Amino acid sequence: MFDVITEGTRKHFRTEEAACARHCFLKLDELFQQYISLDEVHPGCFNIFVRACESGLAEYQSTGVTAWGVQHEDHRVHRIAREWSELIKKLHADPRYIAGEPAGT
Repeated sequence: MFDVITEGTRKHFRTEEAACARHCFLKLDELFQQYISLDEVHPGCFNIFVRACESGLAEYQSTGVTAWGVQHEDHRVHRIAREWSELIKKLHADPRYIAGEPAGT
């Protein structure tokens, strides 16, 4: 489940957001942590991460296909989407989150 959410989110970073994506996934990718830590992420990057996470969830819910092209069964899609939605609720509760941001990106 973690990989589906992580890679689905990563897929929705835009080319011009590469530096932000690298910062968000740095500890996971380069320090081999088992989780994503956004504690040190600038509010602008945080909001880009939230937008990518929301876009990833929307795509996964509509297609049932993971970022690496695996089709999931409906019951699995619903279960993962439920967890993903809970994560997004937590991101929205973070004081760095600004609804509608990042504007124009």
